Amino acid sequence: MLHIGIARSQVDCVLCLRFQFLILACVLNFIDVDNLVKFVLDSLSGAAYMDDNQVVSLITNKIYAEDPRISVTIVRLQNNYSTEEVATKLISLSR
Repeated sequence: MLHIGIARSQVDCVLCLRFQFLILACVLNFIDVDNLVKFVLDSLSGAAYMDDNQVVSLITNKIYAEDPRISVTIVRLQNNYSTEEVATKLISLSR
């Protein structure tokens, strides 16, 4: 079970998220990536962030892997974020 405290400063921010779904080849084409994203967003709500409406940007990949897992990267931005700041964070997440 995931237990992460949420500080007040984290509530007053927006988020950029990167999901990597590493899935066995036998089920890769049977799982829709949008359903995976919604499941993880809802699962992390209240644990990693207060609400998934804080998410302003997502990068998602569904990849074949022998060792299935879900990798999540969360980058926090202050509410007064700029478009350039989001773009910079997204570039760093995509590496």
